[in-house]
Amino acid sequence: MKKILLAFLPIVLLTTTLSANVDTTARIKGTVNVSGATVEAVHTPTNTTKSVVSSASGNFNINFLPIGGPYIIKVSRAGYETQTINVESLTVANPIKLSVNLISDNIDEVQVIASKVSSSKVNSGSVLSSERIAQIPTITRNIADYLKFDPRVSINGANARNSEISVLGKNSRLNDFTIDGVSFNDAFGLNDNGFATMKNPISIDFVDEITVDITPYDVSKGNATGGTITAVSKSGTNEFHGSVYTTSRDKGNVGDLPNGEEYSDFQEDALAITLSGPIIKDKLFFFLGYEESEDVRPSLMGYIRLKCYK
Repeated sequence: MKKILLAFLPIVLLTTTLSANVDTTARIKGTVNVSGATVEAVHTPTNTTKSVVSSASGNFNINFLPIGGPYIIKVSRAGYETQTINVESLTVANPIKLSVNLISDNIDEVQVIASKVSSSKVNSGSVLSSERIAQIPTITRNIADYLKFDPRVSINGANARNSEISVLGKNSRLNDFTIDGVSFNDAFGLNDNGFATMKNPISIDFVDEITVDITPYDVSKGNATGGTITAVSKSGTNEFHGSVYTTSRDKGNVGDLPNGEEYSDFQEDALAITLSGPIIKDKLFFFLGYEESEDVRPSLMGYIRLKCYK
């Protein structure tokens, strides 16, 4: 019997004001009808604040924001009433573009609800948030199970070990897969899935967002003629959260082969635990994750001892 035991323990210790790569964060851009206005973005789950001042032409950009939300955007300037904009969620692929008109301070504060659909989207990508990921049924908990909901993505293979992710008909090795901006591609060419690991390079329970970009125009994304697949890991908030899951499969969960023969023996077991929360409220957060996977199957390779006779 061939036994494969995979275990990993990623520990993510983050302040939500820092980022390692532009591909793992969100941004807000727009214009204000006056120069010198202060634009402040508050990430509600962590109470993290980032602010900029609009330029002489009224333009502003707020970069390196944590994905997700909700956000409260406040635009203010002396002599004008503060305008508050509520943004439900931010994603890596779709920056929010706002157009703000400040008015004189003789009336009450104005509240505007902004659409989370970006008007500045310049590529043909798709986004899966952690909420959407939790709603998708899956048996293998393979990343490929979630990407197949993009009509331009096709999955070849029936299990987590051999699932090939083809984007626009291209070979899986022509994709670029990154986790928090770090490449996890199969540079040596041994795995059919195109990943640097036989199974998932990251547990789906640790993922906050998955983005698939098709022919992106962003110069920061490249190294692929297929698709650019970006996974962003979760981080902590001001509240403690945790999860535990376990799964088990064997040949009793599958039917017979088309020729009537029984499926060969196998046993798949998995266990995952996550815990996140604040270390210093509003400043420093943590996310801990552990997953263990055990896959027992008949060996496909081995040695046969032969006796030679004269």
